[in-house]
Amino acid sequence: MSDRDRRIGISYGLIVFAALFALTCIILIVAGVVGPTVWFTVVAMALLALSQWLNIRARRRSR
Repeated sequence: MSDRDRRIGISYGLIVFAALFALTCIILIVAGVVGPTVWFTVVAMALLALSQWLNIRARRRSR
């Protein structure tokens, strides 16, 4: 596996992590377990997923 493929794999892993973490936070907010101040975490995870998606797209275009 090349270095480029490994980096893309890490980016996919971060996207999955960010999506699952944000989904967990949303469920906890809706269930009332945590306060609505946790929304900043959901936004941060969405931005992480977006940045990794853009990273993957840039690496694929550079082939």
